[in-house]
Amino acid sequence: MFQTYHTTLNAKTQLTNNTFLFHFSIPEGQLLEFKSGQYMILHVPTTDEHPIRRMYSIASSPSKTTSFDLLIECMPNGKAGTFLQTLKIGDSVKLQGPAGMFVLNEVKKPVIMIATGTGFAPMYSIIQDMFIDNHEYVIPSQPFHLLWGMPVKQEIYMLKELKEIAEKNPLFSFQYCLSRETNFKEFGEDEHYFISGRVSLGLEKYINSTSIDELNKYDYYLCGGHTVVEGIKNHLYDIGIEKENVHFEKFV
Repeated sequence: MFQTYHTTLNAKTQLTNNTFLFHFSIPEGQLLEFKSGQYMILHVPTTDEHPIRRMYSIASSPSKTTSFDLLIECMPNGKAGTFLQTLKIGDSVKLQGPAGMFVLNEVKKPVIMIATGTGFAPMYSIIQDMFIDNHEYVIPSQPFHLLWGMPVKQEIYMLKELKEIAEKNPLFSFQYCLSRETNFKEFGEDEHYFISGRVSLGLEKYINSTSIDELNKYDYYLCGGHTVVEGIKNHLYDIGIEKENVHFEKFV
């Protein structure tokens, strides 16, 4: 049974043309206890008594029990997107949760995280939980590498935050995979954080191995659009990756 929260919007940050980071506070007397990777269910008011429900992954750390962040691409003319874009600081928003099974299993192997677009949200929650909060029970003993796919440079965000985490934690690394870009000279010393091509190409470059035994020494976490996740998941299966090593969440 999901818990219902009548939250308050405390901050709204526009990251790209359509992508926003929303910060909600929990009503006094309630706590949000969740596992990194889970999602919340947003209730979008309508003219009748039946709200529209949308699921959005939590982008903040589970250590923040009195507030949480949602990373959302607000699609033009979409009912949920329009509602979210018109929200003002101090507005009340009804959400339910937490929900979902896309959570980090016990870490026994190196982890490769593959995200597209706002599929980064649950990954960011996991990364913060693992590498910022440093709870004794989750201190990583294996390397984590994030491959984050997007089309163009204008879609890039969170570079500063990811760099800070990587610089403090040798076991964490990341790369943006930009499918429609080829030149990253403008980023100077940060150029190595970028790959030209889709995340599938980034995966091939990172692993750089044709040995199935070697490939099965990793755990793979995939999140993003339905088509992309299905394609990568099936590719991993086709080349011999054991299904137990592949974990995924698909956005509809």
